[in-house]
Amino acid sequence: MTDNNITQNDLMHSDWAWPPTFALAAVGGSVVAGCMMPFVAIATIAAGTLDLRRGLITIVACWMANQIIGFGLMGYPVDAPTIGSGFALCTSMLIAFALARRFGRPGIAGWVVTGVMGFVAYEISLYAMAHLFGGTDMFTAEIIMLIGTNELVWFAGLLVAHSVLARALPGQFGMPLPARTA
Repeated sequence: MTDNNITQNDLMHSDWAWPPTFALAAVGGSVVAGCMMPFVAIATIAAGTLDLRRGLITIVACWMANQIIGFGLMGYPVDAPTIGSGFALCTSMLIAFALARRFGRPGIAGWVVTGVMGFVAYEISLYAMAHLFGGTDMFTAEIIMLIGTNELVWFAGLLVAHSVLARALPGQFGMPLPARTA
């Protein structure tokens, strides 16, 4: 006799559709936004909605797609500084992901704090790399605010998308992030 009861644990590990949907939305939206990839939002949402292995695969796939679009379609120069910047973005994204995995807490406030912490760490690591390889002129208040706003909008959009999809189709998108702690 088969048990047809689906447990919460079953739903948490049945999110096969979320990683490709998530990656496609982030990469597609990045193209529309002039290749302004929301690296921190992607890292934070992946850390909260995917297990470690699939989270890492998803964020690195998003980064790789961004690099392919940048170098292949948008004509980024293929030189050491630009390639180095690409790797710096990936490294900074991985730092934000690790922080979100380690310090992420349930509830909207917990994820907002985690996202802000990830953004600060992301910017600091990029700034440190820019000191080594050049490009500190890109760290003006105006540019950081523009990137921060982009990250915030993407964070909210991806969080809402995951919540709606997980509630509508939990067998494909897993469980929604808890809205608050119990």
